[in-house]
Amino acid sequence: SPEELERFDRDVFPVLLAQKSWQGEVTATRKDGTTFAERVSLTITPDNLLICVCQDISERTRLEADRQRAEARIALQLRQQQTLATITQLLQQSLDLEHIQTIIAHQVKEVLHADRVIIFRLYPDGTSRIVEEAVVEGLPRLQDKHWKDEVWSQEVLDFYWQGQPRIVPDVMSDRWTECLMEYSIEGQIQSKIVAPILQELRHGDNHRWVSPTNANKLWGVLVVHACTQKRVWQETEAELLQQIANQ
Repeated sequence: SPEELERFDRDVFPVLLAQKSWQGEVTATRKDGTTFAERVSLTITPDNLLICVCQDISERTRLEADRQRAEARIALQLRQQQTLATITQLLQQSLDLEHIQTIIAHQVKEVLHADRVIIFRLYPDGTSRIVEEAVVEGLPRLQDKHWKDEVWSQEVLDFYWQGQPRIVPDVMSDRWTECLMEYSIEGQIQSKIVAPILQELRHGDNHRWVSPTNANKLWGVLVVHACTQKRVWQETEAELLQQIANQ
C-alpha cells in the first residue's frame, strides 16, 4: 500500500543500508484486495544483491489473538469469582450494613469497570433513595437526591419480583426510562444493569414492595451505570451482579 511504501522509505531503508539487514512485520495486500500480516526479512549481500524472504503470519496472528482473548476471559472470570467470594465472606463476618454496602459498591465498580454503582433502598412507607454510591471522578453524584418523576410502576415491580437482572443497552430508548427521565439525564446514564435485591417476607410486612405471588419483598436494587458511552453488557456480567445482589 502507499502507506507501507512510505514507511519503508522513511523507517526501513535507512536501517537496511546501514546494517545490511532488516526484519519486521508488514500488512500485505492480495490480488483480491484483502490484506494479511506478513513477516519480511531483507538482507544485502556483499555483492550488493537484495534478498527478500516473506512469511505469511496471518494464521499465527489469529491464533495468538484467540489465545490472548481466552486468557483475558479466564482472568476476568477469576476476578469475578474472587469478588463474589470477598463479598460473601464480608457478609458472613460483618453485621454493619452501611460498611457492607460501601464495600459492595466499590468492589462491583472495580470488577465490572463501571462508571457508577448504586444501591437503591425501598422503604416500607413507599419511599426510595440511594443509600450507597461509588462513582468515577468527574461524574455527578446521585446519592441523597430525589426526583419528581421517580415512579416504580407495577410492571417494573412485577419484573423485579422474579429475581432476574435486567440489561438496558440504551437508557434513553428504554420503555421504563419515562418514569426516571430526570434521574437518568442528571446521572448522564447511557446504559445499565439492574439486579433486584429480594428479602424473605417477615410477619407484619404489608406495603407496596411486597410480592402478591412470591414469599418475598423487593428490598432494593443493585445497579451499575455506563455514562461515558453506551456499553454492550455481557450476560455473565448481569449474572455476577445478580449473584452479588442475592448474597
